[in-house]
Amino acid sequence: MFFEIKSNIDEYFHSGRLPLVLDSVGSFSYQPLMERKNGFRCHHFLWVTKGAGIFTVNGKTATLSKGEGVYFNAGVPHSYKAAEDGIFGSMWITFYGLDALLQSYNVGDFFFFTANDRLQSAAGELYRHSTGNSTVISRSALLYSFITGFLASHFAPSTPLGEKLDRYLEVHFAEDLSLDDIAKAMKLNKYTLCKQYRQIAFGTVIDRLKKIRIAKAKQYLLNTSHSVEEIGKLCGFQSPSYFGKVFREVAHTTPKSYRNNGCS
Repeated sequence: MFFEIKSNIDEYFHSGRLPLVLDSVGSFSYQPLMERKNGFRCHHFLWVTKGAGIFTVNGKTATLSKGEGVYFNAGVPHSYKAAEDGIFGSMWITFYGLDALLQSYNVGDFFFFTANDRLQSAAGELYRHSTGNSTVISRSALLYSFITGFLASHFAPSTPLGEKLDRYLEVHFAEDLSLDDIAKAMKLNKYTLCKQYRQIAFGTVIDRLKKIRIAKAKQYLLNTSHSVEEIGKLCGFQSPSYFGKVFREVAHTTPKSYRNNGCS
């Protein structure tokens, strides 16, 4: 691992010579328990490289698995530890500066993210550079490239979550989907997916899946000769009784009555 010496941070960042200075970059094969009631001294990227960790940030707790991470600003209270199996590897980058840029992206106190191959490759390059023949300025330049690239990709305008979710569920409604499966397809952890979806829609992600499944079931009921039980399975319901229960919740009638009455 690499730690910038304090005198360099004072000389280059606190003196105003550079707008950004690397504090540290490294990894733990077995991440120890970390509790910081007053937060960390500077900004912090951290993601899971092995196993799973339980993270609490600003009083909110989430379990992150391999490839999932969290960013938190300097001074934001947080803690993290291994999940029950005790295996938790991590990689991190800490730095001073770029507050104006972070604010321009509306980063907030913290956010969760997915550490894709591109991010991990860039982090590895930063680590190799920092532990090799480098200078404070060259490390700052490479770190700037890493952070701006990450922010641009993570916060870039994209297909709205609700539209993206509907597209996925319309294709995969017949599968035995869990919230974890859906979150992975959205490239989010389930905590972030649920939080973001609540901000744009009434109900939950699973409620939306149920509505799409029932809409498909209505089409089958009116346009095919499949039995009610077969239609339930075709729409992702493994239990006929559960299919009937959900159908009544959404359509306010039974599948059989819906078919017999030719409802639309």
